[in-house]
Amino acid sequence: MPPTRNVLITFLGNNKYLKCRYRFPDKTSEVVRFVQEAICANLCANWSAHDCIYIFMTEGERGSRVTNWEGANYKDDPTDQEGLGAKLQKLNLCCQVVDKTIPEGFTDKDNQLIFSNIYDVLTNGDHVHLDITNAFRSIPMFGSVLVNYASFLLNDVVIDSVMYGAFEALGSAFAIQQQYPNPADRIAPILYLTEMVRLQEWTIAANDFIYHGNTRQLAKLSERQGFSNLSAILAKIGGAFSTVRGAELENAQLFSNLVAELNNIENRVESEAMKRVLGKLQKELSKFTQPNVVNGFYAAEWCLNHNLIQQGITLLQETIISYICTQTGYNKQVYQANRKLIADAMNCYPLPEKKWLNVNPAIIKTIHAHPSFMGLEPAYNALKAYRNDINHGGAEIGARKYRLFESKLRQSLNSVKAFLNIV
Repeated sequence: MPPTRNVLITFLGNNKYLKCRYRFPDKTSEVVRFVQEAICANLCANWSAHDCIYIFMTEGERGSRVTNWEGANYKDDPTDQEGLGAKLQKLNLCCQVVDKTIPEGFTDKDNQLIFSNIYDVLTNGDHVHLDITNAFRSIPMFGSVLVNYASFLLNDVVIDSVMYGAFEALGSAFAIQQQYPNPADRIAPILYLTEMVRLQEWTIAANDFIYHGNTRQLAKLSERQGFSNLSAILAKIGGAFSTVRGAELENAQLFSNLVAELNNIENRVESEAMKRVLGKLQKELSKFTQPNVVNGFYAAEWCLNHNLIQQGITLLQETIISYICTQTGYNKQVYQANRKLIADAMNCYPLPEKKWLNVNPAIIKTIHAHPSFMGLEPAYNALKAYRNDINHGGAEIGARKYRLFESKLRQSLNSVKAFLNIV
């Protein structure tokens, strides 16, 4: 498996750039004309030959390849006529420097081609740094879309940083030359917009969990961001739902652990926007925080809402058995003596007693007479044929259409909630 690759994606405009110094969080660059000089010297100095810098530029007489890559803008400068291409060569970087041509971006077709050209340089596992300082106006939006697009189509692409060299923070070009005649005194900040990318990633992953029941993306993102405890808890919850671990879901400890860990992370992050995302996650899980057999019904509802229909049918039937066990004084964790007994009572109802096989009729009649059995039996037995059908993959004669399973699960769940006054 090839090693992960560091990638810098940057854009070269066709403006005539003034020299200045760029301030990073830990250092300030030498005097440079192009922001790429400062970024490459700071970021890429220790990159290997496997890593790559992609510089996107436009063609034509006034395109950035001629004006700034080759240096036509500076032919009247007696002290420095070099373009960016020559200046990057002088950095003696070990990594590859690749110049790529893109259209000007004045039409929708151009914009789509620019996006495709950017995406095409990426590969699985890339750690991407995005410099949007000299990008066209549409490029910052491209960067935002690129994060999601690449994450969907490629494996483990990570946006490590998004940078913007805020030269305009010093003022207009004329004012800068008047106020700071010495380029060494012009210090422009490098702004990192990475947290906005992180917020978008968390929002999408949280949405995937809340609305689709998928914990994988959120778990993967949590691990990448250094929240390994959160990642482990999410993986366990996802596994509990996908494999119908009813006892774990009823116990609610996984959800209590998740809410506690979310609260811990919320106290550690500074972004108010991020806190709101974490807060919504906590709110969505608030039903599950107390250990109770009713959590099994909440879990079945979660499955229904997240299109986990087979898991939902199984959970609802098994939780009905658990609930009747608790109401009739039987230990719901003892299968042979208790859970099977309730299941037998369900199978005997409403058959005539002479067809009750291998059961104690007196005990069965006692269970049948209990209010919890009478209230929950219709929901349980309504799902029996559906559970059998779905577990056999629709291979038997008279297999049902897929839409019927969701409808029947919803009907049975609503019946249970109405009987038990579950909100």
